[in-house]
Amino acid sequence: MAELFGMAFDTRPAAAVLEAALATPGSGPRLVVTANLDHVLSLSRTAPFRAAYAGAALRTLDGMPVVWLARARGAADVHRVTGHDLWQALLARPPGGPVFIVAPDAAAAAGAEAALLAAGAGPVQSVVPPFGFERDVLYGATLAGSIRQFGTAVLLMGVGAPKSEIWVHQQGVALGNPVALCIGEALAVGAGLQVMSALMDANVTALAGPKGRHDAARMAVRYGTGPGSVTLGGRRAESRFIEVRTSPCAPMATRNPTMSRSSAARTKTASCCVS
Repeated sequence: MAELFGMAFDTRPAAAVLEAALATPGSGPRLVVTANLDHVLSLSRTAPFRAAYAGAALRTLDGMPVVWLARARGAADVHRVTGHDLWQALLARPPGGPVFIVAPDAAAAAGAEAALLAAGAGPVQSVVPPFGFERDVLYGATLAGSIRQFGTAVLLMGVGAPKSEIWVHQQGVALGNPVALCIGEALAVGAGLQVMSALMDANVTALAGPKGRHDAARMAVRYGTGPGSVTLGGRRAESRFIEVRTSPCAPMATRNPTMSRSSAARTKTASCCVS
């Protein structure tokens, strides 16, 4: 643990943080927040945000400046845990109960639902709240009631700080007893990777045919994977790419005339994000 800004911060890896949050009993939402420099500045200016942080079940160190500060204060074995790290930990260890997603848009909601279901999560429900929902008392009460009625085990807040943290803290027991992960744009980024994966895999299949099946008429063949990255939500996200090259069986008229046999082995004629 690290003591910063008058609060205790968990310094364990994301998987251990998620495990601890899920195992912690509570009569209301167990809020998990991820501190970066923007959060630190908001803590000094926004009383409701500070109250949400003070009431959180677990706080992690998101930005490297706060990680360095914790180390300078004598904390040992400090891990940086971002919203994206918590998202990945959740996919690696899906909860046994229902997951409710508050998403910034329909694409992020659909991508996140698909990713969770593919990972083996229980029933998943999502909603895209209207702009300013956190100030609408009636809508907030209705949404909180829906989350509670769903029997939510994990609540994913992907609509940004500080409104996510403040809204969860203010709704309190009206939400039921979920672990509330305020992961912000990490939800859209993570969901975007899943959407890209599906789209690009369809493109690769169109060129190279279904994986594991021989197709004499295929235009290309799969050629292993390689590291790469994409920009989603203004951030670089590490990933891996499926590479294909022109098939030696493809009809001459359909081959790429600018690609020699030697360069084909090095060139990504199509790629698929498979993070």
